[in-house]
Amino acid sequence: MKVVQAGLVGPREFELIETDMSPGPGEVLIEIAACGICSSEIPAYTDHRVEDPPSFLGHEPSGVVVATGNDVDRFEAGDRVTGAFAMGFATHSLAPVEKLFPVPDGVDLHHAVAEPLMCISNIARAAAPRFGDHVAVVGCGQMGLLTIACLHQAGLESLIAIDRIQWRLDMAMQIGATHAFGADGNDPVAAVEQLTGGGADVVVELTGKPGGLELSAQVLRMQQGTLVMGGYHQVPDQYHLHEFAYKGLVAHQAHPSYSPDVAADYERALAALARGVFPMERIVTDRVPLDRVADGFEGLISHREGFVKGIVVPGL
Repeated sequence: MKVVQAGLVGPREFELIETDMSPGPGEVLIEIAACGICSSEIPAYTDHRVEDPPSFLGHEPSGVVVATGNDVDRFEAGDRVTGAFAMGFATHSLAPVEKLFPVPDGVDLHHAVAEPLMCISNIARAAAPRFGDHVAVVGCGQMGLLTIACLHQAGLESLIAIDRIQWRLDMAMQIGATHAFGADGNDPVAAVEQLTGGGADVVVELTGKPGGLELSAQVLRMQQGTLVMGGYHQVPDQYHLHEFAYKGLVAHQAHPSYSPDVAADYERALAALARGVFPMERIVTDRVPLDRVADGFEGLISHREGFVKGIVVPGL
C-alpha cells in the first residue's frame, strides 16, 4: 500500500516521501498512531551527514495492525501494538513480529510510546533502592520525570529532583519528588548533603552531559553508593571522573543492553502504564503532525518552557 514517511534529507530538514509498503514473512504493517521524539536522535537531526539521503528516524511508535505477513499468528488486523521498531515518523511502518507488544486495553495510543518506558523499567531495576534510602534524580526532562514517577512509591526516605529549570522541578514535585534543588542558584551538592547527612544512597543520572555526570557523583554518598547512568552519552567530550574514584561508587550503565530481558522490561513497563504509574497526560505535552517533525525536535533542543515530551501524530 501507499505510505508517507518523513525522511531526513539534511541537517534540520525533513521531506515527506511516498513509497509502497507491504509486510513480508514474519512482519506486521502498522498504521502509526504516534511516535515519540527522542533526544538520542538529536545528533542525527542537527548534523545529518548521510551520503545517500534520506534517512528515517523515529523509534518510539505505537499504532494499529493493518496487515500481517506469512507465519504471523500473534497479531491480526485491528490489534493495538507498540514496541522496538524503527522508521516511526510515518503514516505506516513495518515491524518484525517479535519486536511487538500489545497495548493494554484502556491505554491511549498517544501514551503507549513503550520504548522509553521500557528504559525506565530497566533504570528502576538497576537502581533497586532499598526501603528508607535517599534517592536523587539528576536531570528532570521526560526520562527523569518518568523515573521519579516510577520510584516514588518505593518507600524512600527522600526522592530528590535536581535540575537547573524551575518549572521542571515544579513538575517533579507534583509527580512524586519530595525535594527539588538546582534552579535557585544554590549549590545542590550542599543541599543534598545537608538533607541526607552525607549524600544520596542512589543517584540516577539522566543528563547525558559531562557536567551532569560529575554532579551525580558529587551528590552520591561515600563508599559503594549506586550511580545509575541512564543519560545517553553519545557525543565525544571530556569527563572529569575524580569523584568516581574518590567516592568508591558502583556504576551501572543502564541502557537497554544492560537489561537481562528486554521483553520482560517492555511487559513490566506496559503493565505499569495500565496501572497509572506513569503520568503520561502530564509528560506528553506536544503533538505535531507528520509535516512538522522538525518543530518537535526544535522544541526539545531549545528546552522550550512547558515542553517535556513531543510526539509525532500522523493523523493530525
